[in-house]
Amino acid sequence: MKKHYVLWSVLAAFMLFGLLLSGCAGVSSASEDPSEGSADGEGVSEPVGETEPEQEMEEPEEVGPKDYGVPADDANVVNPIAADDASLQKGEETYMSSCINCHGEEGRGDGPASVRQNPKPADYRADYVKELSDGELFYIITNGIEGSSMRGFVFFDEEVRWNLVNYVRTFQE
Repeated sequence: MKKHYVLWSVLAAFMLFGLLLSGCAGVSSASEDPSEGSADGEGVSEPVGETEPEQEMEEPEEVGPKDYGVPADDANVVNPIAADDASLQKGEETYMSSCINCHGEEGRGDGPASVRQNPKPADYRADYVKELSDGELFYIITNGIEGSSMRGFVFFDEEVRWNLVNYVRTFQE
């Protein structure tokens, strides 16, 4: 019995680590500038005395109302999980482990990983998010948003995703 507990604990730890990595998939502090080094450890030096002007970092675009490509059948799906205390607690646990890094503590889209994301993560308090149906939110959580850092969480159990929809709605109150 104890052997199974240890095995499941190790498996859960690996899964959690994988979730953390996938949640930060679009965020990297590693340089993509080939002039800053190579795989063999030798960097490319710049000519002395010549410097290029610093390029300004593009201001990330704000996320706003748009067509997320949610099929009508999926948009019209009704949330089968009541937004009771148990669901909200489960949704909050999922949010804190998988969403807070991008969307922030208050759902404003200002989590620590949002700094380098373009477009910025959604602000769950915004009107355009409030106007999304539960089915649309569920679809987006499941499939992600193409062209953004929002990855799909299809590997979460369906009930977990519906609890997350319920919890996201608490930012809109």
